[in-house]
Amino acid sequence: MRTDRVWLYALVALLAACTTLPPDEPQPAPEPSPPPVVVAPPPPEPEPIVEPSPPPVPVVAEPPASVRALEYFARQRQRSAKELKIEYDTVRKSFAGSRSAHDRVRLALLLSLPHNGLGDEAQALELLDPLTRDAASEYQSLAQLMTVLLTEQRRRGSQAMALQQKLDRIKALENEMQQRAATPEPRPR
Repeated sequence: MRTDRVWLYALVALLAACTTLPPDEPQPAPEPSPPPVVVAPPPPEPEPIVEPSPPPVPVVAEPPASVRALEYFARQRQRSAKELKIEYDTVRKSFAGSRSAHDRVRLALLLSLPHNGLGDEAQALELLDPLTRDAASEYQSLAQLMTVLLTEQRRRGSQAMALQQKLDRIKALENEMQQRAATPEPRPR
């Protein structure tokens, strides 16, 4: 059996030798390899078109309550006495129903307007008193300012009345002296 194997190996070797090319035969030239395929990068994606957003709408902050109240006061000063009376009645009724700080200040402002027939500093001060003590009120500073101004206006009004009374007494004395001078004194007999 051993010889069978040897023959088998010899046969395989012979067959292997037959499959190789003889040295004198030219070997086919290797085929040129195809040129490398260059893969181009994909074209850049166009940037998305972004619509410009509209400009932001400016937030108009409402002026502070005290500024709005002063603007109200400025508008009321331009009104006639008849218009002020109508406004006073409207605000008074509104305040009676709401008791709001806003209506309280508007009513006090109307009462503080001089020379309109509505002027009542005492009532205006009474209306402002709760606001001057309320630290949480947005009208506290305005109420304190108005209280100072109305108090000063009352003081000056009192001084003016006192001066007018003195002037009236002086005029009365002057008239009395003129009448005495014009009246002849009876002659002693």
